[in-house]
Amino acid sequence: MARILFVDDDPLTLETLKRSIELFGHQAVLASSGETAQALVIEQPPDLIITDMNLPD
Repeated sequence: MARILFVDDDPLTLETLKRSIELFGHQAVLASSGETAQALVIEQPPDLIITDMNLPD
């Protein structure tokens, strides 16, 4: 099982990605900002990060 961090400022996108990846048995971690994502990476590094390139921060 992979730990995948999704970073996006759209809550609907995050929830859709979370539901989709969990169907395959992976753990989804969600962040709505770059700042939150950085903290999560330091706290417990994910196996993969998928991010929106147009975040406001």
